[in-house]
Amino acid sequence: MSKQAIYLFSGDQPDTAILKGLKDAGCDIAEAHTISEALSGLGKAGNNALLVAEVQAGAIALLSLLKEQRGTLVATILYDKQGSDIHLAIRALQLGVREYLLSTDSEAHRELSTRLMAERINQQPQPATFTWSSTARSGTTSPDQPGASSEFRWDPATHLIQSGQDYVRLSPIEGRIFQLLYTRRGQVVSISDLIEHALMKHGRNQREGAKLLRPHLVRLRSKLERHPTLHCRIVNLRGSGYMMI
Repeated sequence: MSKQAIYLFSGDQPDTAILKGLKDAGCDIAEAHTISEALSGLGKAGNNALLVAEVQAGAIALLSLLKEQRGTLVATILYDKQGSDIHLAIRALQLGVREYLLSTDSEAHRELSTRLMAERINQQPQPATFTWSSTARSGTTSPDQPGASSEFRWDPATHLIQSGQDYVRLSPIEGRIFQLLYTRRGQVVSISDLIEHALMKHGRNQREGAKLLRPHLVRLRSKLERHPTLHCRIVNLRGSGYMMI
């Protein structure tokens, strides 16, 4: 059975990068310009469908309706052409959206994310919930936060960290750095690994890649340090790489 994609967008044309990702994944695409058209298309497509919806075209309202009617969402990609209101991303996270793209994301990133999402319709991983702890691997605890720990929710789709009532928004590159350093927490991650994973540039010259990577690391460290309840920080091990502790 062919994959069906319902694409709700505003303006004259859909995003070309997202459109290419859908076509490369072999999707039959039904365009929609209103919420009612999108609902009708989803009704015809059934469960084997992917919804792509622009936030500015009423995506949040559409998802709220779907949640009320069905209780769960179909596989969904949201595209935010403005990206100026973090509350929209937070609401999308609360509704269960797995992929939240911004116009500031590169065309290659939007195309790849869309294609991968479309290729695994109805097989989406759940956002991960991690637990940070100040307890070191040796079993000792931080003198500043004895025995302290903090649970947080990390959603790689929207690049949001939720800790209690606080939200930390990361850029896509910051999110990929965060993901890699967290999964290898307590281990040194080389510059070459960070360049390949975070910048998604295979074979890039290390000196050039490190120069591009450094501003993103600085911003990420600054964001994490503004939320000490996460009990983590990124350290630079000169000549070796970076480590999250």
